Amino acid sequence: MRILFVSPAYPPIKNAIGEYVRWLALELSKNNHEVAILTINSNHRCDDVKFRNRDLDLEHIKYEDNRIDIFPCVKNWKIDFQNYLIKVRAYYKPDVISLQYEPYSYASKGLPFFLVKSFKNIFYQEITITFHEVYARDYLWGNKFYYILYFLQTKIAKKLCQLSFVCFTALDLYMKVFQNDKIKKLYVGSNIQAEVIQGSQQSSFFESEKIFKLVSFGIKNYDIILQSLKLVKNKTHIPFEYHIVGDLPTAVIKKVVQNIETLQINENVWIHGFMEADEISKLFSQSHLFIDNNYVDNHKRGGTTLKSGSVAAAFQYGLPVLGYKGDMTDGILNHKKNIWFCNSSTPAEISQEIQFLMHKPDLLFNLHLGSNELYNTYLSWPAIAKTFTAILSERIKENC
Repeated sequence: MRILFVSPAYPPIKNAIGEYVRWLALELSKNNHEVAILTINSNHRCDDVKFRNRDLDLEHIKYEDNRIDIFPCVKNWKIDFQNYLIKVRAYYKPDVISLQYEPYSYASKGLPFFLVKSFKNIFYQEITITFHEVYARDYLWGNKFYYILYFLQTKIAKKLCQLSFVCFTALDLYMKVFQNDKIKKLYVGSNIQAEVIQGSQQSSFFESEKIFKLVSFGIKNYDIILQSLKLVKNKTHIPFEYHIVGDLPTAVIKKVVQNIETLQINENVWIHGFMEADEISKLFSQSHLFIDNNYVDNHKRGGTTLKSGSVAAAFQYGLPVLGYKGDMTDGILNHKKNIWFCNSSTPAEISQEIQFLMHKPDLLFNLHLGSNELYNTYLSWPAIAKTFTAILSERIKENC
């Protein structure tokens, strides 16, 4: 199968959707599928081999061991996209065009109406769309303007779905928006690709003298986590470390450091910033618990979500995950089997669950086994690629 991905970004640009496309494309190419990617214009590596088609005035790059064609052509999505889509389609002749959709990645105000027009104008039947996000959560603001934005973003997504022959999303919440048999479940894989150090967690769960290591990704809700750890420190004798991973803005780091000093937990918190994949692999393989920071509100909105590559990375390394069940939580996440849910997102509740798990190595080990099983069945890139191609092949046969 020849697949042309349309992605808002691609490495070396740092972007979650770009990483998703990269790892899925590599897995597809391993299975003898031909893959190309139309993406934003960027400065690629100086050693990339470039090719030019003079008739179409089109340049592309061959890299990743010459398995993937990259077309870094688009300078402005609204202005350039349709023109380059037509050119790349004519040159590459794909069996399927796969749009990787998140509204703000294509339009700064989150309303990419032009995508609907562009796909209408190319008159191409085999279009598939992966909805990484459908709309911004309207309850986050409480402003009437954002309710209008929510309505318009949903309308754009539904129009795009109508133009496709199959769509994908990782969330049950988004599937309910469409209420259409075109929409299928496809999970997001780990954004960390490095060798997993096998067996390290098995031993660490049972060594009581070891420091209990907790880890999180991202920048959200650190104030709540830090308050929780202060309570843990006051109530347990078990030594622990909390490791924060991610390329955090300077302003956020200053705020986190200030909170750490105020709470007097300096010796317990480590801020790593950006880490290479091998460094993250080593840290995750030596850790005991991953703390998700996607909380739920009083109406159970939000929660641990499988559209997060960071959460998938925790499952990849067999890390027990401390999370929260909300409307963005998928049904394959089962309390006590492959995840441990907090009843609420308060510091008191979170600290209580952390202390409980600290004293339950058998439970942590069972969660570790469940985490491994969940990852291998649903979240590994081979499993995702297999699901993706199986659904595409089935729908193409139905349309013949």
